[in-house]
Amino acid sequence: MEQNDSLLKDKAQSFAIRVINAYKYLNTEKKEFALSEKLLISGANIGAKIAAAQSVGAGALFYSLMTDALTEAAMTKYWIELLFSTGYIEKKVNESMGKDVDELVSMIHPIVKAFRLAGVK
Repeated sequence: MEQNDSLLKDKAQSFAIRVINAYKYLNTEKKEFALSEKLLISGANIGAKIAAAQSVGAGALFYSLMTDALTEAAMTKYWIELLFSTGYIEKKVNESMGKDVDELVSMIHPIVKAFRLAGVK
């Protein structure tokens, strides 16, 4: 389980770095500030919630933080799609970042589901 925890945390951190770089690009090159800030917050919060959850171990707080990480991932995907739809990012970037978020969700969702099935709230 520790290896999976590390893999999830590393993937979330790599994604957060990608989001930070996208934020810097959008601010500097595209002069876009509102949507990119929302992307920055939600994209970085995925990893922050995972790190916090891993630090508390298990139980209700772990479940809550991992559920929050899923919520942040959904918001991040929304901001990426909105940035694409408004022409701030290219299709290739939209697809690539969207794939990264989907991979994080596919790693987090089974954890949350297991806790939900176990009756942790």
